[in-house]
Amino acid sequence: MTPQSLGRPPGLALLACVVVLTAGGAGADQKSDALVKASQQVLAKARTLQADLSASMEFGGQKQSLTGTVRLMKPNYAVTKLTQDGKVVQSTLSNGKDVYGIMEPQKQYTKTEAAADGQGLAGIAGPLVAGFFTKEDPRSSFPGTAVYGGKATVSGSSYEVIKVTATGQPMSARLFFGANGLVQGVEIVGRAGNQPIRQQMWLKNLKLDAPMTAQEFAYTPPADFTEFKQPDLQASLIPVGKEVPDFNLPQPGGNLIALSDVRKNKKAVLVNFWFHG
Repeated sequence: MTPQSLGRPPGLALLACVVVLTAGGAGADQKSDALVKASQQVLAKARTLQADLSASMEFGGQKQSLTGTVRLMKPNYAVTKLTQDGKVVQSTLSNGKDVYGIMEPQKQYTKTEAAADGQGLAGIAGPLVAGFFTKEDPRSSFPGTAVYGGKATVSGSSYEVIKVTATGQPMSARLFFGANGLVQGVEIVGRAGNQPIRQQMWLKNLKLDAPMTAQEFAYTPPADFTEFKQPDLQASLIPVGKEVPDFNLPQPGGNLIALSDVRKNKKAVLVNFWFHG
């Protein structure tokens, strides 16, 4: 549970941090198992899901806030939109065949094939709606040990809580289950380096089985948008046996060191990029 990409454009930093958390597995106890099972049973019966989304992140004395919406329809239709200061900064859409990652400010989009079972289509809302498309366990979004954390009141509403303590990291997460039996919020607290970090995501106005049609998920990129292609890293690699071009790298003291200098009279050079400061 390590935050990354804090230097990205406003709004996208928070998104990146949350997506980084979606990996791993968790041990659990019987009470948390019961909460998850009940949630999965409710979502398994639903055909559609829609809700408003709010998210915030506090790090290094700064705070970012996003709002958005999420609309899901089985078997694999989805739209998740994120806005900041009233402007859409990013959205993800699956029309049942293709998944578009739409970067509005950059006028770019990515395009991949949609999973037939809807796996991974909920985007940033994934931990909150885990179990809608598949039998995914919301605790699997957070590596560590999960236990029932009792009840908590947030903004006047009562929730049952599952707490996940990260393995080997100063991080923990809490999943908030509402009266409807579903995950309504997630909170992540801990430290990144010497800085405290706190993230929250909440679903509001959640509705199941609201009328939706496949036509609502149709999408054609605007004419002035371009498709973003990942660079071919393999093609840019230097072939084995070919001499590497010389380059300079900064040292912690502020001076530069050249590859050609450290290569003298040596068979191999290991370049290790590490954090300083």
